Amino acid sequence: MPNKAISLVSAFLIGTTVALAQVDEARQAIQREEYVRAVNILSEELATRPSPDAYLYLGIAYRHIKEYAKAEDVLKEGSKRYENDARFHTELANLFLENNDFDAAKNGFRMALS
Repeated sequence: MPNKAISLVSAFLIGTTVALAQVDEARQAIQREEYVRAVNILSEELATRPSPDAYLYLGIAYRHIKEYAKAEDVLKEGSKRYENDARFHTELANLFLENNDFDAAKNGFRMALS
């Protein structure tokens, strides 16, 4: 029985490492302004291993390619799934600012601070 537990823990750690590597690769793609590449990596990541970072960076990548509706949907979904992560509200506020929706941006920043 202990070997089975060790195998399960090992499998979990390997899966977590792979997930972190994918999100890190997408984050680096965003830094290099390879937004479509980041969207492809993160879309696959969300389908198999959703995480707060995958939602966040996917929303950021969509915002950069001006897919505003998709960015908003992804960031809102992330904020629902990970309620205590203020990064989603901050990025939503940035999205609203970019689209000159100042009232929504103000509300997003308030949510991030609360």
